[in-house]
Amino acid sequence: LAPDYRNRYQSAFEVLRAMKPMIGDVSSRIEQEYLSRSTFINRLTITQGENWGDKYNLKDYLREGRRMLRIGRESSNDIVLSDTKNLYVSRFHFTLEKSADGSYWLIRDGQWQKNERRWVTSTNGTYLNVTEVPSEGLKIFTGDIITVGEYKIKVE
Repeated sequence: LAPDYRNRYQSAFEVLRAMKPMIGDVSSRIEQEYLSRSTFINRLTITQGENWGDKYNLKDYLREGRRMLRIGRESSNDIVLSDTKNLYVSRFHFTLEKSADGSYWLIRDGQWQKNERRWVTSTNGTYLNVTEVPSEGLKIFTGDIITVGEYKIKVE
């Protein structure tokens, strides 16, 4: 059976909030941390998957006016997610795109394929917390968790 990424908790805050009837109010410190999420993203950290522990500072990839990062299994991506066991990660799985004014990042499932002249989505989908990411994109915040196959990637 494949993991059910849609119906599970994505943060300690969500677990504590669900347990509120049993344990009382959630710690205000944890709640404040969750509510103070920011669009100022510095890096991605792999917390589960073959590249476990790897950290990617996003500013290192944004040279010469670039605003888009490609992530997937193929070696031509900016960030390569090795997937030698099960191939749940597509060759060109998802894209991170910085807004024109630089104030936020969008995550989009799939990548633009020049030779096909169209946007191609991933085979197994990309998830932001518990939400499936559309090719139109979703805004990401610090503390979010990106799920790609068996990978978990923390947004920091």
